[in-house]
Parts: sequence; C-alpha cells; structure tokens
Amino acid sequence: MLRPWLGGLLSVVAGVFIIGFELVEIAVVGFTPAQTPTAPQAWLQVFYLVVGALMVGLGWRMSRIAREGQRRVPQRYAAGV
Repeated sequence: MLRPWLGGLLSVVAGVFIIGFELVEIAVVGFTPAQTPTAPQAWLQVFYLVVGALMVGLGWRMSRIAREGQRRVPQRYAAGV
C-alpha cells in the first residue's frame, strides 16, 4: 500500500456515511426491528450500523498505526532502498 494512513481515513469517512445514512433511514422509515422483529430483512439496519461502526474503528486504528510507523522508520528505509 502506498498510503495506508489515507486508506484508514477513507474507511473512517465511509463508515461515518454508512452510519449517517442508516440514522436518517431510521428517522424517516422507523426502526424496522421494532416494527417487524421476525422479518430477517428488518435487521439490515442493525447490521449496517455495526458494519459502519467497525469501519470507523478499524479505519481509525489502521490510520493511527500507519502514522506511528511512518515516524519510527527512517525515510531512507521506508521505500525499501
């Protein structure tokens, strides 16, 4: 990967957008597991909220670890030279 910190930050942004979309959907349509708890598709809102939260958490961690790694490795060794 050329810029893993950037990939991590983009994952955070995508996760925030997924969570935002689901929150807007809950505000407009309602929380479907409360309306029809026996329908499997009703639980997609919960699934996507969890996926978005995982993307934010793992993306943030990846970005942070990549940034710390850049500070530790001298520049002449970072490119594999």
